[in-house]
Amino acid sequence: MRPSCRLVLLALLLAAGCSASAEPPPSAEPASSATAPPPAEPAPPASALVDLEPPTHPVDGLTLRRVRFADRTFRVATLDLQRVHLDLAGQSADFTRPATFSQLQDKLEGEGRRLIWGTNAGIFREGGRPSGLYVEGGRQVVPLETRSGSGNFYLKPNGAFLVDSQGARIRTTEELSGSPLADVRLATQSGPLLARDGVLHDKINPDSKNLLLRSGVGVTDPNTVHFAMSEGSVRFHELATLFRDGLHTPDALYLDGVISQWVDPGQPPGATDGGFGGLFFLASPAEPAR
Repeated sequence: MRPSCRLVLLALLLAAGCSASAEPPPSAEPASSATAPPPAEPAPPASALVDLEPPTHPVDGLTLRRVRFADRTFRVATLDLQRVHLDLAGQSADFTRPATFSQLQDKLEGEGRRLIWGTNAGIFREGGRPSGLYVEGGRQVVPLETRSGSGNFYLKPNGAFLVDSQGARIRTTEELSGSPLADVRLATQSGPLLARDGVLHDKINPDSKNLLLRSGVGVTDPNTVHFAMSEGSVRFHELATLFRDGLHTPDALYLDGVISQWVDPGQPPGATDGGFGGLFFLASPAEPAR
């Protein structure tokens, strides 16, 4: 073969090799037809309020939720006081009997009514006497407690949750001291005040080692009230921020701790139902006589 022919053949072979190793054009299909999985949804931040179950509405004006907030689980009841009538019961004039939800349920059934939801009121002393202001059915059973002392109740500022003709509100003990309470339909005093005007209590420590079951009440506006109880041990800070940041309630009050109870259609009073100084509850109206 002539040298010139060898050169031509070599050039052809080199050109063919380059073409075989070249990248496919941009429009070419990939070798595999498998599609890449979609990117995972980012997990919600721990400070977000997440419903663990679909909210329920046993009656118009009551929303029951089981939520996750700050890596803790809570039960929340949101009441629209324009649609439901919040009651407080359990105190006889001589404090002879701490109230239980089983007793309340039996009483309501005797009236042709049904217990829909309930939780205990504020801190009380041995024997069932509330530790501070307690108003039931417009009757002041215990006056406002303004003295200092030890324990959660006296962790100033403390305060009271009350409902009057203007609706629901939470006020510090100092704000209520000397104020007329003749218009108050129901009230419970407790402490500490978890938040006031969106500012947390200055003694609440996000790194506290004190983890206990806790309950509280918050007010968004005169007609919107939130009750909450933890399902396990929490800090005051987690309960306080649940109200302020999760439920958007600028004012919130601690109610009680380890013995707190929660009653709803899925969790009726049980054998461990203990006595309290007062019981918040919603009940159905009396059935008409037949």
